Amino acid sequence: MAVASPTADDTVDCDFLIVGAGSSGCVLASRLVRAGLKVLLVEKGPADASTLAKVVGRPSGWVHQASSGKGLSEAFNTVPQAGLGYRELPAYNGVGGGGSSNVNAGLYQRGREEDYEKHWPWELKDIEASFKSIEAELTLEELPTTGTVAPSCARMLEEVGFKSPPRPLSSRSEDGYTEPTWTRLGLGGCPMKRTTTRGGERQTAWSAFVRPVTTMPNLKIKDDAAVSRVIIDGGRAVGVEVVESAPGWRWLGGGRRRTRVRQLRLAKDRAEIVICCGAFRSPKLLMLSGVGPRRHLEEKGVPVVVDMPHVGENLQDHLVLPTLNISKTRMTEADYTEDSFHSATYFSCALPQEVAAPAGPPSAATATTAAGSSSSRTETPSPGDAVVGVLHGDGSFLVRNLSGLITMLFVRPGLLGAVGRGVVLAVIWVATWLTPLTRILRGTRCNLMLVTTVKSKGTVRLASGTDAEAPPVIDPGYFSHPQDRRAMLECWRTIRRAKRETTTGKAVFGFEILPGRKFNNCDDDESFLKFARECCLPYFHPVGTCRMGREVQDSVVSADDLRVHGISGLRVADASVAPHIPATPTQAMCMMIGDRAAAIALRDRFAKEQVKARMIETASSSIN
Repeated sequence: MAVASPTADDTVDCDFLIVGAGSSGCVLASRLVRAGLKVLLVEKGPADASTLAKVVGRPSGWVHQASSGKGLSEAFNTVPQAGLGYRELPAYNGVGGGGSSNVNAGLYQRGREEDYEKHWPWELKDIEASFKSIEAELTLEELPTTGTVAPSCARMLEEVGFKSPPRPLSSRSEDGYTEPTWTRLGLGGCPMKRTTTRGGERQTAWSAFVRPVTTMPNLKIKDDAAVSRVIIDGGRAVGVEVVESAPGWRWLGGGRRRTRVRQLRLAKDRAEIVICCGAFRSPKLLMLSGVGPRRHLEEKGVPVVVDMPHVGENLQDHLVLPTLNISKTRMTEADYTEDSFHSATYFSCALPQEVAAPAGPPSAATATTAAGSSSSRTETPSPGDAVVGVLHGDGSFLVRNLSGLITMLFVRPGLLGAVGRGVVLAVIWVATWLTPLTRILRGTRCNLMLVTTVKSKGTVRLASGTDAEAPPVIDPGYFSHPQDRRAMLECWRTIRRAKRETTTGKAVFGFEILPGRKFNNCDDDESFLKFARECCLPYFHPVGTCRMGREVQDSVVSADDLRVHGISGLRVADASVAPHIPATPTQAMCMMIGDRAAAIALRDRFAKEQVKARMIETASSSIN
């Protein structure tokens, strides 16, 4: 749909106009409203997803929820990925109040200290203060360790020479509450058992931060309104153009057809606009507004306001590779856990730098040293090391998510259209609950291998300069860096060796069915790389496309105060500003960015007011 000419002009009286109510935007809005500032929160989807509670309720079915859409997930697609056999992969993006927290797995991990110390322009003490601020308000659950898959994986790695991290992950207070701390990646050192759930039910960024302040008079919310561009006049952001959706029929999660275009202009000279649309839509919005690479904008017919080459660059995401075994041991009721996939084991691998792939399995000594170093602040992995992980799941995870996994692996994006894809999802979902298939699935053990220290980078570009509803052109560049391929291969070798050679691995994991004969059972490196190219899936943690930095330079989009270079009154505060992807899921990071953005904005606002008050006081004194 091409954006029509605006039908109305509105002047809005607010201190901050926030575009996007995702994990970062919700925290930012809550903090500013509680500080007494006037906030207008504009969201593309429905404001409160409570009406769709059955869709977003439990995190354990997150793959199915994200892939099925239901009005809370945009099913973007990547361009064909050269590193993955030229496959197009899904690139889901949450919409509606809460953003991706409506459809994700609900995992909450701060990440490693070294992730932030090495790459981020903010002081570590300020980042930690924001995490603590979030955790003081957000209810976090420490899920019990149940089932056999996760403990067995850690045990079999110990049997091949890995050691658990020497320090505990968290401190336990007198009342028994486990206080969140920095993530220590090491064998058994990242259980992924801390979630943003309450009583097993999903707690979104909207329900935790925005819903409690919706009755406050200084918060206004405009939902079902997609911002098509930021209005820039004289080098300053003065408003936004929105495409509003009028009530109408939806079809299988499709968008609303009846729309109108309006311009919302800021009434106050000191008012600011903050973009919180995520790693895909934030750079798209900047480019539609004329802020981006000059050549690309001119090709798309967008008038150039600021030539900023690195808008849309630096895209990073995690990749996962699924494997499947049929267990030899009988599954008990304890194995069929609701939260069976909220656990993982991480370890680091020493990678050779001169060859395309490691020459052989790691020795026990190498593995022990690497595992220990990844969990210690003073002994960080060397540049030739990579931190890899294995996410664990029993058959109950597959029962809840098989429809999403199958469509991601075998249904090419765009092949069937929205209706056809919805039918396929529905048929597979129903089939997974048939008794015979369910029994087979519940006897399986699923592992997802992933590389957390990602080196590959990609881009986000415009598909059209006139159609604001056109999906962005997403190229994550998966496996474009050779170290990512080497790290995935090393992770596979280590896990395969542990499954085949240890007593625990043989007893628990049993017969391997994926990869199978099609990939020559991955008995050689070339077969494994073929398996990885055809079966790797995104983990949906995109970051970095509006990268921030300390100084004005070509490689960054915004300063460390999140202001977009070259435009006054405009900031970006979401996953897109992350200079580098952390080694863990990114929900906690996004919430932290929202809190830091609020702290910075409040600091700047009140500092200016103090200066203005002093100037008035000085002028009055001179007159008297």
